[in-house]
Amino acid sequence: MPSLYAGVIVDTPHTSLDRLFHYSIPFDIETYVKPGVRVSVPFGASNKKTMGFVFEITSDTSIQHERIKSIISVLEPYPLLMPTLIPIVQWMRKEYHCLTIEAVNCFVPKLSKTMAIKGNRPDTVSDFVDTTNLMLSHEQQNAVELISKALSDGRGNFILEGVTGSGKTEVYIRLAQKAAATGKQTIILVPEISLTPQTVERFKNRFGTMVSVLHSRLSPGERLKQWHNIRMGLTKIVVGARSAVFAPVGNLGMIVIDEAHEDSYKSDQRPRYHAIDVARKRCETEYGVLVLGSATPRIEDSYFVNTIYQKIEISQRVEQRPLPPVKIVDMRDEITKGNRSIFSKQLYIALKQVLERGEQAILLLNRRGYAQFVLCRSCGFVSKCQNCHISLTYHSDGNILRCHYCGLKKPYTTICPNCKSKYIKNFGLGTQKVQEELDKFFPGARTIRMDMDTTTKKDSHQKILDAFKSGEYDFLLGTQMIAKGLDFPNVTLVGVVTADTSLNLPDYRNGEKTFQLIAQVAGRTGRSAKGGEVIVQTYQPGHYAIEFASRHDYRGFFQSEIKMRRALNHPPFTHIVRILLTGEHNETLASLGNHAVLCLKQKISQNAELNQGVVDIGVCPAPLEKINGKYRWQILIRLKRHEKFLEHCHVVVDECCKSLPLKDERVIIDFYPVSLL
Repeated sequence: MPSLYAGVIVDTPHTSLDRLFHYSIPFDIETYVKPGVRVSVPFGASNKKTMGFVFEITSDTSIQHERIKSIISVLEPYPLLMPTLIPIVQWMRKEYHCLTIEAVNCFVPKLSKTMAIKGNRPDTVSDFVDTTNLMLSHEQQNAVELISKALSDGRGNFILEGVTGSGKTEVYIRLAQKAAATGKQTIILVPEISLTPQTVERFKNRFGTMVSVLHSRLSPGERLKQWHNIRMGLTKIVVGARSAVFAPVGNLGMIVIDEAHEDSYKSDQRPRYHAIDVARKRCETEYGVLVLGSATPRIEDSYFVNTIYQKIEISQRVEQRPLPPVKIVDMRDEITKGNRSIFSKQLYIALKQVLERGEQAILLLNRRGYAQFVLCRSCGFVSKCQNCHISLTYHSDGNILRCHYCGLKKPYTTICPNCKSKYIKNFGLGTQKVQEELDKFFPGARTIRMDMDTTTKKDSHQKILDAFKSGEYDFLLGTQMIAKGLDFPNVTLVGVVTADTSLNLPDYRNGEKTFQLIAQVAGRTGRSAKGGEVIVQTYQPGHYAIEFASRHDYRGFFQSEIKMRRALNHPPFTHIVRILLTGEHNETLASLGNHAVLCLKQKISQNAELNQGVVDIGVCPAPLEKINGKYRWQILIRLKRHEKFLEHCHVVVDECCKSLPLKDERVIIDFYPVSLL
């Protein structure tokens, strides 16, 4: 009988060592050494005891017997990394340009020396609550039937496009019940546990102890316990944020990604994965069904309907409740009439009436980032790049306006070039300023604020939402974190204080993000018999994103947006690769950036296939040019959308970045960026 060897991925941070190392398997542990098992091995010249994961078992006779070392021990009695996930790990290494061990660590729990995983099973597991007596609408029932068939077939990718309040969560619950009834497990992803407590609670109420909830507030021991319950098949439903896509389900039936348009599903740490891509790959490999739920799907996802996805629509709210009317207020008229307040007359009156009726209002400050743009409050003019149709960013250093796509520069002016008004300035508001205005105009009102400053403590999100739900406050004021997953029957008014901030950030997706945010926050009202209304304040009432959002018209918005992106060669018609350089010395970064671009252009010109795929390449300061004392420069490569171009680009980018004479500077390569700020 030939000797068996284990191919092991060793836990080391060195790129040059990111490969299989083969070890002989001692006879006494041979039955325990399987793909996915965590082992202790001697490594390097010093034979330091090192942890690794078995990826293959082979009897290859070409392995050098005299140089082979033996596995020291097996660390768990079963594969910590499920063997079915090894192909996903290998795919992630290639797709996200990361180390194999970095991908492995996404799937396995972090263990200290004092923590151990036990293989025993708990005694009792509760059944789910039967909800088949609850009536579904015709559209909900149709969605359940179509996706249920895919569950039976073990394959299918769906976009569930349902308006806010249409009962998408109930569809997820019915499908999860069907999966559980056949012994399959379901993963439900939400943008952030603390911002979607009502969704999480509904699953816990329906499925009891069959639900594992994964979130950042769990202690290491609690997280390990949840992981073990999932790994042993005791959990049928896993609910969690982005990282729950790696949950160790052994019999995957379905992955649901709720509010699938949210950027929080993209990791900003290595490996820089997107949960949608990982989920789709898992479903493809493990014969599962993927469901992307949203009232406002990503443009890229909608573009691939009929090729990658099948779309199912739910166009009506539960109990046929109407979507709230959306009123657009032109803030330029307010200036003309002498109103210098943050609040238009219309929003002021509506807020006053809410107080008189004893109801509640949500006020959104649309602030997605801190890059400053220049806007005229008289005519709504915004300084934009004539090459890229992207707003120019104001830079106080040099008093200039700069395009962060092509590098175009213009002098900053204090007079509007369109209407010659003096009311042109850097634009931006803070929630504290809005709260001061609320206190001034409504001294008796009770306002609670939900933003980065008020949600730093543990459970602060939940406490704020619970206090508002119980009626302790009249107004909930916040940033985009209040726009999702909330259902308060007493909210009859939503006010968007300014719709222009995200609309004018220097990002090709600014129209999409504005439409999504308005549509999502509008869905927070009108969810009871009391009805509701939405008031959107803007200096650009004619912008197509705002007009379509006011009509709840996603299809119309998509058609306009995709037409513009095709004309300007923006994604999904091209692919963007981002290289971010950060460091303490601005001049050094500028020099490194220009050096890297020259290197990239040279290597690209030597590769005929890649050269054919490159649309453009450039370097300039990032829109957020300094964070925490570190300057930021970025190189953007735009490619035609083709897999072979991207594969070649991986190699070229890696070679060029390795050649950079980096010291204190840091380079971040992102082949799938969702933000260019």
